[in-house]
Parts: sequence; C-alpha cells; structure tokens
Amino acid sequence: MKTDERTLHEFLSKEDQGMNLVSQTGCVDSFHEALGLLNDRYPGWFGLYLLKVHPEFLDTVLLEVRKMGGPAEETRWLERLKEIEQTPAVQF
Repeated sequence: MKTDERTLHEFLSKEDQGMNLVSQTGCVDSFHEALGLLNDRYPGWFGLYLLKVHPEFLDTVLLEVRKMGGPAEETRWLERLKEIEQTPAVQF
C-alpha cells in the first residue's frame, strides 16, 4: 500500500517539512500475517485504548492480546469490549 501525505507539507513546521511524506508498505495474504506486521512495528499495540474489534476477528485478536500482553491484558480488553457493547451509539 502506498500513502502520499505531501498535501500536508504546508501545514508542517519547518522542522517537520524535511520528513518523508510518501511511504510504501507490503501486502499480506492473511490476518495472521497482518498481526505479525503489527507486532513487529508496534510491539505494544495491545496496550492501546480499544475502540472496536470486528466480530469476525475478535477471537484471533484476543488470542494475540493474551499471547503478547498476558491474561491481565486480555481481561482488560474483554472488560472494555463489554463497556463498548453497553454504550449507546451516537447518531449524527
């Protein structure tokens, strides 16, 4: 996948204008491979604030959370998922 953020150049500080605004990443053939890339690039991703997990991938993601963060992290995710489930959706 290629991203091109050059349109943001004008909004960046002089210090940040030298950064590379175009990047290229590889493609993967499975969700497991995608999780592997996520683990490689962001080893602590499982500690981030959870917003949503697609039901189709929930079991796989929770297994990875437990593997990477242990039972306490998995419990935190499960509790947060319950909170999300009980929160009414905001309509715009």
